[in-house]
Amino acid sequence: MRAALVLVVVVLSACAPKDDTKKAEAEVDRFHQRWNQWDFTGVYNDAHKNFRAAQNPQTTISQLQSSRKLYGAFKSAKTRGMEITFEHSEKDIVLKYDCVYEHGAAAEAFSYRMTAGKPLLVSYYILSPERAARFDAEEAKRKAQK
Repeated sequence: MRAALVLVVVVLSACAPKDDTKKAEAEVDRFHQRWNQWDFTGVYNDAHKNFRAAQNPQTTISQLQSSRKLYGAFKSAKTRGMEITFEHSEKDIVLKYDCVYEHGAAAEAFSYRMTAGKPLLVSYYILSPERAARFDAEEAKRKAQK
């Protein structure tokens, strides 16, 4: 009986990261829907408290609106990376995408913190493909030095 209980715990914990990743990916889809609808107030309001604390709502919403004007409507995305980390007993899921927008290509990075079983946006970056490549190279270099 004890072995069966341990097996159930192991199986459930093995499924959790995949389930959480699926939830985070669904939030990325929701973000892109809101992007196309210009609903950046909704993005801000539903984000993690750390996202909202980083700057005032007007600044964040204005920056997202400026990016929306620059890149245009979201068209499609292809996953280019994923990372799951645990800090202070909280799970963070970082999802990176190569995207196609109305006015060209972009690279995006979303960081979600699992909070009460729900992924909440902690940070969001949208960069040109060239800047993203430089950023990724610098990040790889930092990790290699650790």
